[in-house]
Amino acid sequence: TRMPWHEAERRLRYALPELIRATLVEMKRIAQSRGVAPVFLALDIVNNPPSERPLVLQSARDAGFVVFDLLDLWRGRDAQALRIAEWDNHPNAEGNRLIAERLAVLLRDHRAALGLASSFR
Repeated sequence: TRMPWHEAERRLRYALPELIRATLVEMKRIAQSRGVAPVFLALDIVNNPPSERPLVLQSARDAGFVVFDLLDLWRGRDAQALRIAEWDNHPNAEGNRLIAERLAVLLRDHRAALGLASSFR
């Protein structure tokens, strides 16, 4: 409690990769103990995709997650038409429709890894 915030941040930065790895491994363990396939969903507000893929995506794959990467969902689209408001970058109804469509495709494509019936469409 007496450590300055900037010092705590600096120390955590060095431990971050291991902290993320350990967290993902534990999440996978919990999911599997409940008979659930672990899925990592990467989704951002309606915004330009990151210039580099976040390292956590590979960390999730390495930990055994099925990774659904929707970070490029908004690329090449009219962002204003997909946002709730000019000041709110969350997806509106049309944006949520796009999310649902992409998720439906990913669920179908990964149905075996997710333990879904082969008749799942």
